[in-house]
Amino acid sequence: SAHSSGSADAVVEIDCAAEQEQQQVQGVGGGAAAAGSFGAQVQQMAQNSVALQIAINQINAGQVVQAEALLNGILDANPADLSALVARGTARALARKLTEAVDDFSKAIEIEPRYPDTYKRRGQARSALGDVAG
Repeated sequence: SAHSSGSADAVVEIDCAAEQEQQQVQGVGGGAAAAGSFGAQVQQMAQNSVALQIAINQINAGQVVQAEALLNGILDANPADLSALVARGTARALARKLTEAVDDFSKAIEIEPRYPDTYKRRGQARSALGDVAG
């Protein structure tokens, strides 16, 4: 419980930082574009974090189609988001979109090859496709 409240606090802090950044930018002339872009990035990261958690909750509730749609949006904004790739691969595997699931897991492995769970999930999807050789 301490972990989940910690991450929620972090999201709230990021949101507040983004709002403060935005307010400062509105009152400033010259360097507003660069600062605004940073504020927008921070805000986007916070929104992605919340969206990712919602998608994971949807996957756990069996709402894999909705989760995949939400994760598509996150990955459109940041194609290298490791957590979103693994989550979307999981949603796709559960929706029996096995080839797409293998693709997501393979991309995640390219980004971070030291995460054993991704190999396991990719192996399960490949096995379900009939690829017993691996």
